[in-house]
Amino acid sequence: MVKSNGRTASNSDLLSNSNADTGQHHSYDYFESWKIRVEIANMAFEQEDFVHAEILYKKTINVAISAFCEQAISKQTVSMLLVSFHNIADLYAQQERYLEVKLSLEGAFVYIQTKLKSTAPNSEEAADLTWGLMKAKRQLLTFTSPTTLQASNTVGNKTKTPSNNNSNHVH
Repeated sequence: MVKSNGRTASNSDLLSNSNADTGQHHSYDYFESWKIRVEIANMAFEQEDFVHAEILYKKTINVAISAFCEQAISKQTVSMLLVSFHNIADLYAQQERYLEVKLSLEGAFVYIQTKLKSTAPNSEEAADLTWGLMKAKRQLLTFTSPTTLQASNTVGNKTKTPSNNNSNHVH
């Protein structure tokens, strides 16, 4: 879950904020393709067609990774990556697949951290990657926090996290 100024920010908010500083050229082919896939995946998720949603969310991750690796880094490319990994983590949480939630959130963190290590320290790209790294770390810490884990209910051998009424999917 992404927090901003003491409130929960949806992934839509995250993307809106990422577009505010677009002084760089962005390939909207990636973004538009990604956005359409996210919308279709979200429909499957909302219809509780989790098998189809998982396949579609994995495709959004692939598009986001391509944009992240092939384009100049910006808040938009970082946001695409964060939202993609967060959406599939949300799907896994809905299915009580908590190890996969953690691995998904860690995946976003590792991609951003790795890219940051090979980026000029005082560049705009480094600033955008640092912003994304903080968001990814916050999502991971929120999921793995002792408070979240203690507040959760035990179901069999699984831990059930508290339900989140705020949709974090891009609409």
